[in-house]
Amino acid sequence: MRAGRWMLHEVTIVLSNPCGLKHYRRMHSLSVFLHRGGADRLCHTMILISLTWAIGLPCRGQQDPTFNTALDQGWREADYAGRGPVSIDSGVLEIRMGEQLTGVAWDRPLNQRINYEVELEAMKTDGNDFFCGLTFPYGDSACSLILGGWGGGVMGISSINGQDASANETTDYMRFEKDRWYRVRVRCTPDAIQAFLDDRPIVNLTTADKKLDIRFGVEEFLPFGIGTWQTSAKFRNLRWTSLAKPGPDQLRDGHHYIPTEVFSEKEDLALLEKFDGLRVADVSDGLDRFGYAGRTLMDSSIRPLWRDTANFTHRITGIAVTARYVPSREPVPAFETNADFDRWVSDTYRDETPEPFTVLFNSGSVLVIDEAGETDTGSIGSNNILQWKLKGCRGVITSNTARDTDEIAAQKVPLYFRKPGRGIRPGRNQLESVNMPIVCGGVQVRPGDVVVADGDGVVVVPRGVAEKVAAYASGVLKGDKSARRDAYRKLGMDPDSSIAD
Repeated sequence: MRAGRWMLHEVTIVLSNPCGLKHYRRMHSLSVFLHRGGADRLCHTMILISLTWAIGLPCRGQQDPTFNTALDQGWREADYAGRGPVSIDSGVLEIRMGEQLTGVAWDRPLNQRINYEVELEAMKTDGNDFFCGLTFPYGDSACSLILGGWGGGVMGISSINGQDASANETTDYMRFEKDRWYRVRVRCTPDAIQAFLDDRPIVNLTTADKKLDIRFGVEEFLPFGIGTWQTSAKFRNLRWTSLAKPGPDQLRDGHHYIPTEVFSEKEDLALLEKFDGLRVADVSDGLDRFGYAGRTLMDSSIRPLWRDTANFTHRITGIAVTARYVPSREPVPAFETNADFDRWVSDTYRDETPEPFTVLFNSGSVLVIDEAGETDTGSIGSNNILQWKLKGCRGVITSNTARDTDEIAAQKVPLYFRKPGRGIRPGRNQLESVNMPIVCGGVQVRPGDVVVADGDGVVVVPRGVAEKVAAYASGVLKGDKSARRDAYRKLGMDPDSSIAD
């Protein structure tokens, strides 16, 4: 190439996804011009390229409404005179009573206005009027689901053919309790609007030949908003799910059909309190009670590396953060020197088989790894498992192997695995995804699920049924301890921690 010339080159760009790390990376090629300097040497060149993640899959965190952001990072307060204060903290939106309307609206473009489902949990904390006015798009129009309106008991859609929720075909009545969470779900398809309360259908509106619109004065909540009328309320677990079938371009780029739900550390720890002290056996009974018999018990080959039968410190109760490694198919180069090999190992750890999931750890996390294949790989070792523990991880569960098992046992970091593995990750596996549904021990594990592990093995509790499973399991444990305390006394055995309240 001659000096001083601009030449066209094909450049591969590796994009790191900042939006939830669901796909660790994508690679794209584009043409750019590079300038050659004098003496046929490449000048130091900085290429600033602005790319949108829409090259691959859209970044959900930038478009879909979520409570896992600050109030001024996606939301705006609805501008009404006499409005009450609003806040978002640890994944919970709180709206306090105003003189009339108070609430928030999503201040960014929405991915979809039809063929979607939006879900949240709502709680009335004070007041006697509607505690959930959910304004949502429907094609080129919009409308609102009202819960607790007109004195506290009316629910329905506003507005249909100019009629409010109090006076149209969706009007219904219900007594709403204070300080109770209600699960609210709205489903919008081209032919219908459906709404559900705690999974009970409350609206099934055929939209053909109907004029849908918002009530006068609700414009501040467009394109999507949540409000109350002279009432205080809290909201959490907001989730927006596309119902549209992916087109060829989306499928070609890769498409996950099961969405990842996101929860705050505060929500995780509050849920884990309900599982405190519960054993795998108790939780298994709770799952049986609600129709999950055997469906989420990991294969018995997934066992603890070490056990502590005095204080039971080998046990894990935590919230799943997931990662999936697949066998590598990249060729391993020949190395002339030790330095060449060490450099390749370092680069491969960084680029092909890294550990980006550590940024997701909080004090309630348990790492669950789906390591596909039968490779003799020590993906988990005595050093990285300690580093994960330092970042808050309570323990690790893997479908496959670990190495440095003597040291891990000495360090007393809880580990559940299938068998020892000896080799390093470079050349043996690659990271496929982070915080997506995986399979470990023969069962599906989703991010946010509750995971309980002890000497009996590992059980996974789907997030949606976790609270009621924990409540039933607590009764099982209480009865078991009472019966065994009585047996200890009759046998003259010294009490131990397994029968303590």
